[in-house]
Amino acid sequence: MPHPLWKYFLSPFGSIGRAEWWMSRLLLLGAMIALSIMFDVSLARLNQQIEKSLLDPGSFSSFIGALLFVGPFWWPALVADTKRLHDRGKSGLWLILFAAIPVIGSIWYFIECGFLTGTLFPNKYDIAKSPPVPKDKAKPRSQKTRRHPTSTYMFGR
Repeated sequence: MPHPLWKYFLSPFGSIGRAEWWMSRLLLLGAMIALSIMFDVSLARLNQQIEKSLLDPGSFSSFIGALLFVGPFWWPALVADTKRLHDRGKSGLWLILFAAIPVIGSIWYFIECGFLTGTLFPNKYDIAKSPPVPKDKAKPRSQKTRRHPTSTYMFGR
């Protein structure tokens, strides 16, 4: 069952697969492009303003504006990355390591989240799995297992 949208982007618990991670990337990128078109924030103008000295009041205000524009997208991206690392059996703290290593960390992050498969079995981060049944509530197995009549004929005893 897919995650509700608010849980998908706001709650860092659980895990998502590669396809969901790529869809979150495309969705966030599309939202950023749509907002930049709506507010007429062009990348060329933003680069020119950031290249100015931060002591210039116009440049500082553009820097704050860029933070306010990109800021709301940081948390959903961080949540999606954390959930993807959970699918790989890793903690979200690995993102700090990826950020600490300048070039290799970015490449490693991209390969880890975008191309490597998740764990085959449930790990400690998978909360969507049903909890184990207590032993006193479990159904007892019968001593004699029932076989299909043709199983003995086809596969022997």
